[in-house]
Amino acid sequence: MSTFKVDRLLQQLVTALDRLTWHADEQLSYVHDLGVDVDELALEFDDIHHLAIGKAQEGLISDALITTIQPVDEHLKLMTEMGPSMWTEAAVQDATEWQELRNLARSARSHLAT
Repeated sequence: MSTFKVDRLLQQLVTALDRLTWHADEQLSYVHDLGVDVDELALEFDDIHHLAIGKAQEGLISDALITTIQPVDEHLKLMTEMGPSMWTEAAVQDATEWQELRNLARSARSHLAT
């Protein structure tokens, strides 16, 4: 993978994290504009997270980066295990799990340079 593509992967990761930090109203507006369900926010992160893991295994990005974003992934897995009630507009607005996700994403994002 070229440096440009690694840079692009990192930018996609930053973008996915940024979306997870947004206020509930911004998140809902985003998914409405796309015409998708709220779980799309998690799916976008999941896609780039798996790609990042693969690139870390290839030695193209650091394991430290994966460690930085791992709490976000773990929290999303927990939310998924909690069931469909976590993936509603009401949950995005009111559930403490969504607020915790925003906090974890903010923390991870603060460790990544843009």
